[in-house]
Amino acid sequence: MEKKYRLPIVFTISLFVFILRSIFISEKAFQLKYNMHFNLSNTLLFMVISLIITAGVLILNINITYFIIKKVIIRFSNVNLDNYGFKNTLYFIYLLSYSITDGISVVTSLFITITNLYTQLISLGNYILVALLLFIELNKVNVSKRVNTLLTLIILIGNSLTAVYMLLQS
Repeated sequence: MEKKYRLPIVFTISLFVFILRSIFISEKAFQLKYNMHFNLSNTLLFMVISLIITAGVLILNINITYFIIKKVIIRFSNVNLDNYGFKNTLYFIYLLSYSITDGISVVTSLFITITNLYTQLISLGNYILVALLLFIELNKVNVSKRVNTLLTLIILIGNSLTAVYMLLQS
């Protein structure tokens, strides 16, 4: 796949998966928790609110991740990330991870009821996949192994703290 088409394609796929997942959640968990009947207006309201929250978290995560990576790489390595369009690469990594984990969530929700624990484990899996893809991408731009490992662990721990906190509260 050509690099300039990767991000729009993954964005479209992740939006499609988001819509599917929202429909399944609103049909099952939303009905059970709030005793609301499945209808178009409730589903659309749920999807719009979820999309706004998800987009905000995604943009915040990417900007924080980019800031941390850029500061560490400037300090410890001679790689200029601006030459690689690295922010777009981060969007690609996060959206691809989101699409994969939510795709798994949609498929498995056909067989099991989605619980809070399941949702939190999917979130944790999403961040592990982000860290793995980030490690691979930083290898491609010739970041040293030590700096790459340090950055990947920092980003994994930072992203996963919310999911771990939610797991501990369950």
